[in-house]
Formats: sequence, structure tokens, C-alpha cells
Amino acid sequence: MPNTTSEYFLAQQPALDKYHDYQPVSVHGRSRLGTIAGFGRRWFVKSLAPNLSETTSGCQSLRKEYEILLSLNHPGIARPVELTEIPEVGLSIIMEYVQGTDFDTAVKGSGRNERRKLARQLIDAVAHMHSRGVTHGDLKPSNILVDTTGSEPRIKLIDFNLSDSSEFTIDKEVGGNRRYAAPEQFTKGYRLRPSADVWSLGKLLKELNPGALWYFTIRKALREDTKKRLSDGVALKKSLSSTKAITRYLGSFFILICIALIFVLISGRERKLESETVPAETAVVAETQQEVSPKEDMSEVAMEDVEEKQTPIPKKKEDNNSKEKEDYTKYNSQFKDTERDVAEILKTGDMEAQKVLNDDSLTLKRRYQKLWEVILNTSSQATSRITRFYSSLPQEYQLNWPSEWNDLITLKPVHEFTEQYQPLIQQMINELRSAK
Repeated sequence: MPNTTSEYFLAQQPALDKYHDYQPVSVHGRSRLGTIAGFGRRWFVKSLAPNLSETTSGCQSLRKEYEILLSLNHPGIARPVELTEIPEVGLSIIMEYVQGTDFDTAVKGSGRNERRKLARQLIDAVAHMHSRGVTHGDLKPSNILVDTTGSEPRIKLIDFNLSDSSEFTIDKEVGGNRRYAAPEQFTKGYRLRPSADVWSLGKLLKELNPGALWYFTIRKALREDTKKRLSDGVALKKSLSSTKAITRYLGSFFILICIALIFVLISGRERKLESETVPAETAVVAETQQEVSPKEDMSEVAMEDVEEKQTPIPKKKEDNNSKEKEDYTKYNSQFKDTERDVAEILKTGDMEAQKVLNDDSLTLKRRYQKLWEVILNTSSQATSRITRFYSSLPQEYQLNWPSEWNDLITLKPVHEFTEQYQPLIQQMINELRSAK
């Protein structure tokens, strides 16, 4: 237990000269919450439940929570102000007042982007906490507030009543909410570890459903075997960053493969056309070199005319022509659908890119990262749609597609989309380098 005369513990005299107008809010288990006025603003007050306010163990637990909060310094964790006596409730922690709502209410009805932002903030706060050697022990929606006073919602972790740190040797009670707490937290003799918070964080992220990119990280966080589970919030944060980097790399690699495939097919088509042209030219030269008398020539032409008139067109050829027309109509219709889908994908990507560029709340670095993600995702989707159409064609169409398909098959719209943002991205890169 830390020294109770620490500089962090203020004198426990009544705070009538500083605080007034105490208002009770609620009682939860061992704690009761309220608000109080002081220094021209309102503050949260956390004190002990009535049956614990006079006990030594209760006061030690509250002091421990205050010491732990003081060791943390993160915008996602409620900031303590002081530990003092409030006449109405006794020893209390005064902390910043969070004007907003609870986590569950904030998440309801929010879009995927908003949920991702809250998820990143939550991970960042837990990673900071673990980097300082602190384990919360009771991560759940009711212990996460969302501050809605700023330009963007900000999460605030509260209630470190069950939290623990290696610096303390007292009050090692383990508990937690059955829905969010790790299974091992309820085994006899268990000592709280950061991996328990990782399990709770995995549960919260799963309910947030921030997207497929998060799936593998959430899965690693929810492994029942603690040896295979991510060890702490820092490891979870690194896992998510690695997954994003790998996904970005695979996306770029996929685009390059598609482009290379298209170029190979174009080259194969050109080689086939060349091989068909050479024999035709050779035949023309051979015909011009033949010496044929006018009479023989005319007689041959006359015979050919007679044969053409007498010989009926084979039924098979008519059927082939009809089938070719049907195939062209079918595949050209599929081409038009693909062309329309690609145009819609690129239009949506352009709108998302413009939103990023117009978002003044983002830093230059974040704006650059988000813009690059939009361009990469849009190009990947468009290329995938074109490749899917191309792969569905029979071989003769893959080698001899109609000339009106050229622009789409050679990814011209995708190249034009990426090229329009290249100067802007280069400008951002230059500004980021100069800022460093």
C-alpha cells in the first residue's frame, strides 16, 4: 500500500470553502456517484456506499483507485482532480464532469465510421492503461462514457474500483460483469492480468462490429486460452495495425496482378492477330505472282459465279452466324452492366474522397491516410468487378473482344480515377515531410 501521506492525498478537511451544491446521481454496489459545484463548474463525485463510508477497507480502496487514476494521463480516461472530504458523503474522488451519454446509447444508430472511431479510441485508452501497468478489471458499456461536447464524440473510461496495479499489495479483489469479464476472472485464486481486459475489449469490439478488417484481431482477443490470447492492449493495438498494413499490401498486390493479367491477355490477343495477318498477306502476294491468261481468268470467275448461284448456303453456317449474334448480344449486355457498376463504384469513391478532403477536423497525416485508403479500396473494387466480367467470357472473346470494350478491359477508368488524385497525394507527402 502506498504511503497515505503521499503528496497525492490532500488534507481530508471539509471542502465547504471549495465545493457546494452536492447532487446524488446513483448508487452502484460499493460506490455512489453524484455531482458537485466548484470553481465555476460542475464535477463528478465518486464516494463510498453508505455501508462502507466509515470502514478502513473502503477508504483504502477509494484511495487506491485515486492513486491509480493519477498514474494515468490519457484523453480517453476520466481525469481525477483531488481526493477530499465532502460533508454529505465523506471521503470522495472529485473528477472531471463528462457531459454526454453512456456507451450503449452512443453506439445505437451510429454508422460504421463512427463505431470505428469509438473502437480506436477505446483500444488506445486501454493500451495506455496497460503501458502504465494498470489493469481495469471491469470493462463494460456502463463504465464507458461518451463525451459529446466536442466536434467528435470522445470515450471516457470510468470506475476503476476493481482495477489493479503491481504497485499495490492491498485490495486484490477480482470480479467483473459476467457478460464481459474473462472466464478466468471467476476462478479461485486468480490474480488480475491485462489479458482479462483484452477479453472484455474483444467482447465490446464484437458488439461494435467495426468491420471485416477487425475480425482477426477480435478473434485473437477472445481466445479462452490465456497463453494464445493477446497479452494486453498494446499487443491488440499492434495486431490491428499489422492487419491493416497486410490488407493494404494485399490490396495493392491484387491490383498489380490484375493489371499484369490484363496486359498479358492484350499481348496474347495482339500476337494472335499478327499470326492471322501474315498468312493472309502471303496469299495475296502469291496470287499477284501467278501468270494467268485473261481467258482462263474469266472462265474461272464465270465458273465461280455459277457455283455461287448453284450452291446453297449451308444450314450450319447460318446457325453459327445466329449463335455468334446471340453470344455477342449476351456478352455485350454483361459488359454494359459491368461498365455501369464500375462507373458507380468510381463515383462513390470520388464522393468519399471529397468528404475526406473537406473534413477540417482531420490532421494532414490522417487526411492523407484516409484519402489513400479510399483510393485503394475504390480501385480494388472497380478492378475486381472488371476482372470478374472478363473471367466469365469464353476464350475466343478473351482474345478477340470487341473494340468498344477496349477502355474498360484495359482499366482506363480506374487509371483515370487514380491519376486525378496523384498530384494531391504527392503534395500531401511533401507537406508531411517538410513538417517533420
